[in-house]
Order: sequence, then structure tokens, then C-alpha cells
Amino acid sequence: MLVKAHLVKGSRAANKADELSKSVDEIDWKDAIQTGKIDKMYVSQLDLYLEKVAGFQNKALHAKGFTKSSKIYEIKKHFYSNQGTATHPSRPHTVKTTQSPIS
Repeated sequence: MLVKAHLVKGSRAANKADELSKSVDEIDWKDAIQTGKIDKMYVSQLDLYLEKVAGFQNKALHAKGFTKSSKIYEIKKHFYSNQGTATHPSRPHTVKTTQSPIS
């Protein structure tokens, strides 16, 4: 049993190393946000997006009170604001209609 525990620990460490070695372009942010995988991502990955894509400064990323949940919120806000017409879970999709004047 000790050998199995050692193998599992080693594979988790390898998976973590693989995840942390990804660049901001290698992460499928759309999928991560829409499926909720973003909640399981490492803070360093979130910082990478906020710095490289959203334009946050490194000092702001490490400010006291800027928690993982607030970083996720900022990423989602930035992602959906740059998607234009993409549907947002908390924002219902509306259809604009034109009305013709009644004669």
C-alpha cells in the first residue's frame, strides 16, 4: 500500500507541474469559465491571465484582500466584456425588436 500512495503522490505532483507550466495561450479560458474549471485552477494561473490579458499590474495582483474568488470574478468580468454578444450566466440574452408605428 505504501507504494501505491507514493505513486499517486508522484502523479499528482507531475500533473500540477504540467498545469503550472502552461502559458496563458495554452489554457482554454472559455472552457474553464463555462464549465467551472476556473474554480479549481491555481492562483498563479489566474494571476497570469490577469497580468497578461486583462492588464493588471503585478502589485495589484498581490494586494491584500485580492482573493482567489475576487480574481475569478475579475477574469469572468473581463472575459465576458470582451466577448460582445456571448451569453453570460447572470445576464439573460435579450432580443431587440423594432415596432412599426400604427397608422
